[in-house]
Parts: sequence; C-alpha cells; structure tokens
Amino acid sequence: MLASSAWADHHGRGNAKGGRFAKAGTNADGAISREEWRSGEESFQRHDRDGDRRLSRDELFDKSR
Repeated sequence: MLASSAWADHHGRGNAKGGRFAKAGTNADGAISREEWRSGEESFQRHDRDGDRRLSRDELFDKSR
C-alpha cells in the first residue's frame, strides 16, 4: 500500500488536464474514485475530506495535513 506522499510522488503533480494525476483516474474525470484508488479504504477515507467518494487534486496534495 502506498502512503499518500508516495502515491503523489509516483503519480506526479501535473495539472488536472494533462498531468499524471489526470491519467491516474481510469475515466479521465479529473478525480480519483475509490475504485480507481490503489491503496486501502482507510487511506482513501483519510484523503476524502468532503465524503464524496472522489479524491480531487486539492484533497490528495493538501500539504497542511
């Protein structure tokens, strides 16, 4: 299981339209769903601050947490 910082490093920090983050989601909707997330449920829930079952770039790369 990859920790968030390792996941972020692995998938890059490109912009939402063309970076590796956009390519990490299989349906290119600009977010990572639980089904697309390769780590565990606990890790996903820790990042999904708004509870919408999708990880935005802001949620994933928030350095204040």
